[in-house]
Amino acid sequence: MVQDPSAESLKRIEALAGYAGAALRARLMQADMQIQIDRLKTTSRDLQQLRPLLRETQQRLEKLIQHLPQGIVMLDTAFHVVMVNPLGQDYLAVLADIGVGERLAALGVYPIELLLLMPEEGHHHEVESQETAPRAFEVEVHALESQGEAGGWLLVLNDVTEKRQVRQQLQQKEHLANVGQGVAGMAHDFNNLLSGTISLARSLEVLDGMPAVARDRLARIVELGQHGSSLVRQMIDVTPAPTNIAQPLNVDVFLSETCELLKHVIPKQIYFFLASDAGQHVARIDAVPLQQALMNLVANAVDAMPQGGKLRLGLSRATCLAGEPTPCPDMPPGEWVVLTVSDTGSGIPADALPHVFESFFTTKPPGKGTGLGLSQVHSIVKQHQGYMNIESEEGEGTSVLIYLPAVHDRTAVVGADREEDLPQGQGEVVLLVDDEIIVREGSKALLEYLGYQVLTADNGQHALDVYRSHQDEIALVLTDMVMPEIDGVRLFHQLRQLNPEVLSVLMTGYPLGEERQQLLQQGIVDWIQKPLDLAVLAQTVHRILTP
Repeated sequence: MVQDPSAESLKRIEALAGYAGAALRARLMQADMQIQIDRLKTTSRDLQQLRPLLRETQQRLEKLIQHLPQGIVMLDTAFHVVMVNPLGQDYLAVLADIGVGERLAALGVYPIELLLLMPEEGHHHEVESQETAPRAFEVEVHALESQGEAGGWLLVLNDVTEKRQVRQQLQQKEHLANVGQGVAGMAHDFNNLLSGTISLARSLEVLDGMPAVARDRLARIVELGQHGSSLVRQMIDVTPAPTNIAQPLNVDVFLSETCELLKHVIPKQIYFFLASDAGQHVARIDAVPLQQALMNLVANAVDAMPQGGKLRLGLSRATCLAGEPTPCPDMPPGEWVVLTVSDTGSGIPADALPHVFESFFTTKPPGKGTGLGLSQVHSIVKQHQGYMNIESEEGEGTSVLIYLPAVHDRTAVVGADREEDLPQGQGEVVLLVDDEIIVREGSKALLEYLGYQVLTADNGQHALDVYRSHQDEIALVLTDMVMPEIDGVRLFHQLRQLNPEVLSVLMTGYPLGEERQQLLQQGIVDWIQKPLDLAVLAQTVHRILTP
């Protein structure tokens, strides 16, 4: 029989259970503390291992910031510079002339409070230095926060001076292209008016019985018209293309005629004169672009003498011997005709001289020059297998020397043809096609003077109709290149469908350059530049029609 435990036994059992529970809890707490201690030991070991990695990462970040291609500037909430990389320090020296620890009040002319106004996303501020040659900087602003509170500012600076210059050059190119497109249409129409005027005046000039006074005045009209036509080409020729029509010319006569033209455009406060060596100077040149080059040089000289001065146009000879130094790099030995344009103006700075032949480089203020003048002249001279040298001293003046290969065969000089020496037609029929009535009338008069019969058409479709009616009679088609609807090239191909052996010559106001070879390969026999020159017209038509 089991006896009930006494009260004393129960107390002992209860006390023992309490002690066991306390011991168990203590043991559990001890075990938990050991786990925490082990964890702390592990964390400490991890931290010890992480410290080198953290230092290495910090060093890498510092190196990265030090070598960033942008300037980095960190400001505290009071706008003091607390950190800056080397490039940022250089930019701060230019824009604010301060360093680390100093308060940034402004960048350029912009107060810091204005710059810290956040621009729209994707945009930035742009500031300029206050130097003689200003530098441009883009400034990006980033707000810094620390535990939800403002922690200062981070400025990222980019030097965009060169980028802006390139952008301005591209904008200038686009502007010139847009202007050129507008000018081209007007120039074409104006050149047609000049073509008709010159042809009509020329046809009257060569008439028998024309009084000497009238003949001289008509010759003057022709000369002025030709100068006007060359000015039209100058307006739209930014980068002239090679024309392959250079021929031996008497440079003395060419330069004298150019001087007569220049006298009317040079200000009276500038003393302008021509100085030429004795004897005749002959070179193989294309008169129109070379005259354009001289006009560009004279315009530069005039701009360099706003208060007046002396402007000299010179003509001389030079001989370069083998093995001796030459005036220009890579210039071969030989005899040269030298054209010189000298002024007593402001001169060109020494640091600018190596760049004067670069397109869009100019020493003139914005809006005062395109930077195309000398690069264009250099291109024209190279087309003549010539060389160019510039001598200048700032404050003293500038001399530009153009060296052209001399021609020794004086009998080859072009331009001395007399009207009675021009080859004459034998009544052959020429179909003349031009949409401008004044050009048709003037060209028709010249062809009739040369002994040809002339049929005319005012557009491509009319020309096709006339050709169908007179195909057996027409020996040559002389057509304008630029016409509405059916232009000269398209007309040629349609005429070829009627007669594969058709002879066609294009008339155009501007040199064709490389396009000329393509047209010849298509079957067009030649091209003539407008305004028509009587001698060129006579020789071209006679050559084509002579078996």
